[in-house]
Amino acid sequence: MIRGITFDIDAPVFSATAGASIAGAIDLERTNFGAQWQALVYPGVTLGLNRVTTSLYNGNGVTGLPTLTYNPTTGTTTVTLFFNAAAAAGAATTNSFTEFNSLADGNYTLGLANANLNLLFGGSGSSTVSAATVPFYRAFGDMNGSALPIPVNGADLFFLSDATSNAGSAYRTFLDFDNDGTVVTATPGTSPDVQAFNRRFNRNFVA
Repeated sequence: MIRGITFDIDAPVFSATAGASIAGAIDLERTNFGAQWQALVYPGVTLGLNRVTTSLYNGNGVTGLPTLTYNPTTGTTTVTLFFNAAAAAGAATTNSFTEFNSLADGNYTLGLANANLNLLFGGSGSSTVSAATVPFYRAFGDMNGSALPIPVNGADLFFLSDATSNAGSAYRTFLDFDNDGTVVTATPGTSPDVQAFNRRFNRNFVA
């Protein structure tokens, strides 16, 4: 699950326009995996593409904003995107970027839109930022960071087995697909978490 993303910027950060949120400077973009993955994992659903909607963020209880914390000792600004706004809850539907307060499966890049951000360095007068991006992917069930094209594989079964049989498992949060606080039900075969895992298990995400 990816219910939040945190990154540090080595400077005090302010929005370029007074009163504007830093959300406008965050460029989180999504693309799909392959057609086989789409047909098997999200049949009939066309997920959102390109820039993730900022209304899905919810920082400090404010919809549309990330959390923003400046540390005067280190001079760094920590930015956290939580996907726990009301708009991010529930199952994925057409044009969704999220499901159950997590990013949906897909390839992502995270960067800063330099036209919307000022980095202010004391005494330097600098107000520019590079547009570097960081790629990552989200594939529910991939517990050990296996490489594509088959990220959810036999190595992940151990984690699922532990999560469904051990009430104190450290993996329960990561495998709680529908964010209901549990991984197993009275009938494990009907568990949305297990079903979501099985849809992805040994699937080629690139083909």
